[in-house]
This record gives sequence, C-alpha cells and structure tokens, in this order.
Amino acid sequence: MAVIFLSSFVSAQKISWQQTLGGAREEHLFDAISTYDYGVLFAGSSVSEASGNKKDGSVADLDYWLWKMSEDGKLEWQKNYGGEGNDYLYSIAYTKDGGYILGGSSDSPKGDDKATDRFGKRDYWILKLNPLGEIEWQHTYGGNADDQLTSIAQTTDGGFWVAGTSSSDTSGTKKSVAIGNEDIWVLRLDARGKVLWERTPAGARLCLVSNKKYPRRVAVSRAVNQSNFHE
Repeated sequence: MAVIFLSSFVSAQKISWQQTLGGAREEHLFDAISTYDYGVLFAGSSVSEASGNKKDGSVADLDYWLWKMSEDGKLEWQKNYGGEGNDYLYSIAYTKDGGYILGGSSDSPKGDDKATDRFGKRDYWILKLNPLGEIEWQHTYGGNADDQLTSIAQTTDGGFWVAGTSSSDTSGTKKSVAIGNEDIWVLRLDARGKVLWERTPAGARLCLVSNKKYPRRVAVSRAVNQSNFHE
C-alpha cells in the first residue's frame, strides 16, 4: 500500500512526503481521515504477517488495519483487529470524544478480536475505539445472507448513521423486509451502538453528501420515483 501526501497550499501539488505501508503479502486501503493533531489515519485491511513495516501479523485472513501517522509522515501507532475469516474495513470516522468509529464487513465467527458471532455470509461489523485505538465496544449487525457496509458517520447527538447493502431476508438483527436481490440497508444507532431503527428504502440509491456543517453525512436519495422506507 503506497501513500503519497500532497500539500494543498501550492497550485502544483508538490509532494511533501510519501510512504509505502505493508507487509510481505496483501494490503488494501479503503479510507483515510485527517486527525486533530494534523496527522492522518489510514484504514483498510491486511493479510500480511509481521513483516516489512507491519508490526503485528494478521489473526487469520484479512483483518481490519489502522495506521496512524504524524503530519510529517512518521508512524505513531498501528493496530489490526480480526477474527478467523475475512474482515474488510471500509469506513472510519472521528467521534466527539476524540476516538474513532470503524465500519466494515466481516464473515468471521466469534473469536479472537471479534466478540460477536456472525449471522450470515457477511455482516456489518462496527468497532468503537478510544484515541489510542483500543476497543471500547463492538457490534455485529446482519441477516442470513450478505450484508456489506459502505459508510459510517456520527450524528449530532453522538449516535451513528450506518449505510450499505443487504441481500438478507428478515433474520438476525435485520427486521426490514427484502425488496430485491440486493437492497440499501440503513441503520440508526445510539452512542453505544444500540439500533434505534433500521430501514430498507425502496427504489433508492446510496450516496454521501458532504458540506462544512455536516461532513460525510449519509443520505439516501430517490433513484426513480418516490422512495418509501420499509421496516
């Protein structure tokens, strides 16, 4: 995984620094956020053992992998979290307490870093971390088939929006009915990850709307005609 940091203050976009991150096998970068100390946190998945500049080996197959770097590109800490299967870390966001919320999909059963069992093929797997990357709580959400998280974001009241796709019927933690072969599945969580409500919007597509007041806001927009929410 190669990372290039570009300065935003010059029109030519000069390279301030660059790094290659990873071990002897395979790494995937899916998301990155700037941090309050002007550093950057990279989020993705890794299957490498401890090698290269990867400190810890993977638990089994692909694990969630975080890499925190300072403003000048120096490593501050790295963490990986995983179970016996494949764990894909797709989305990361800052939380109001200075920690992080991680969102992705996992087919791992309960064991190792994964404290909750799976429901189907793949489920949403969400981890809440403190500022040092230590797990505070985690939850698995899903039904009897394939559920893939796309994005997660914190709400103004400290809860979370979670959005992705689902091919599951009503089963597991999925209460909304399936409309087609693969539907948009949106969850609204409280600050501890409890499901306040979840919906499958008919005839809708998933998109991210960003602005200065609400960065990384998750929105479900109408695709064709009127979009209805089904519980």
